[in-house]
Amino acid sequence: SLQLAAGAEQRFDDIGDDLSGRNSKQEMGKHRIVADILYSNTALYTEGFYDVYDALGVAFGARWDGHTRTIDDGGTINGKLAFVYTPIAGHTFKLIGQSSSNNGSADNYEFGRNTLDDRNRPYTTPHYEKPYELPGGNSNAISGVTEDQLHELKPEKVYSFELTSMHQITSSLTFSPSISYNMVQDLFAWNQGLFRVVNAGSYNHLDLEAELAYTTSKVTVGLNHAFQRPINTDPDEEAVTFIVDRFTRDSMAIVPRTGGGFDTSVVQAANYKTARDADGKTYYIPVANGKKDYTVNPVKEQITADGEHFLSLATNITKLFVDYRPASWVTLHGDARVFWGLAGRDSIYSADEKKGTNNWDVTRDAMAKLDASVLFDLPSNLRVGLFVYNILGVDEGTGENNSLAVHTLRWQQTGTPDQKDLYAVDLRSYAVRIDKSF
Repeated sequence: SLQLAAGAEQRFDDIGDDLSGRNSKQEMGKHRIVADILYSNTALYTEGFYDVYDALGVAFGARWDGHTRTIDDGGTINGKLAFVYTPIAGHTFKLIGQSSSNNGSADNYEFGRNTLDDRNRPYTTPHYEKPYELPGGNSNAISGVTEDQLHELKPEKVYSFELTSMHQITSSLTFSPSISYNMVQDLFAWNQGLFRVVNAGSYNHLDLEAELAYTTSKVTVGLNHAFQRPINTDPDEEAVTFIVDRFTRDSMAIVPRTGGGFDTSVVQAANYKTARDADGKTYYIPVANGKKDYTVNPVKEQITADGEHFLSLATNITKLFVDYRPASWVTLHGDARVFWGLAGRDSIYSADEKKGTNNWDVTRDAMAKLDASVLFDLPSNLRVGLFVYNILGVDEGTGENNSLAVHTLRWQQTGTPDQKDLYAVDLRSYAVRIDKSF
């Protein structure tokens, strides 16, 4: 009645030189991309299945990982427990609870390209992002960071609870619904102000999905719909505050214009001092004036602005595919993905739309991606495929009368609310593939 497996794994990762034997930024031999470090990870794990009785089984598993950067805190423990119930043949229900975790990378835990200067010394005191440029609008002043602060990064954690089932309605027709509730904690987030990855915020989301599939000797049809949205998440409450250096600024620079007058648009520069490196080159050092609170909120800026819809995921997505085999040697295929509007972007686009910006109503209108192909299985182990991708992706300009423009769009997947760009990259394309087996 019991199937059980257990094991152990020891892994070492020697971080440093790339495949060319270098560990340098922009060919600067003394500016490492990442610190030379040997990481160790010890894992103990078990997995099993127990038949309670004919209709009910229990699947379970657990894993402990002791990574160089987590073992001092006891490592990470993750588990899974699932009940599998089959009341009658062809109908199965699964109730699943599980957790997973994600360690940071060496870029997150160690001094590297963003925290070392050109002589491989850690920036533990304030510095400029571009220390050899005269401070201005393109050179951010950044607080220093210690090794202890980098090592404070905790693993990102996800807890998931899912109820799913599979139903064989007829010999050709199956139906599979599922519902899951997921909790993401200690979210990893790159912050441009801090210039490093930090733990900041958590969010929960609900996923509903259903798939209907019909299969015969000549036809296969699949229809899937997914609904996904944040739940029990108030983005305004997910802000995390850090204490950072305060940098005051000089008064506005007044620069004479060529031909007379003054240019008052020059960006204020932070107070700074200068120094020379070992090669005699001048570099600039920002002068801090006390400390200040700095708020980071990646949940509101990158995940959900309104707590009801994702910023970069459509709340409703429908997928459909059809395969038709008129003969044993030929298969016709068509598929479609429909994104039913990016509702989560409504709050960041509405103000622009009132000013006349054309966003092609992507927050309300559906975007469809259609593909088609034909596959020939020919004699002598020869297979030929003809493909057309993004059938609706026709370039008819970007004017408001282009009814197909919305179907060509992709969108900024992450970042901050001011990154609103839409990219018309899903234009129609064609391909031919030939495979020959010997």
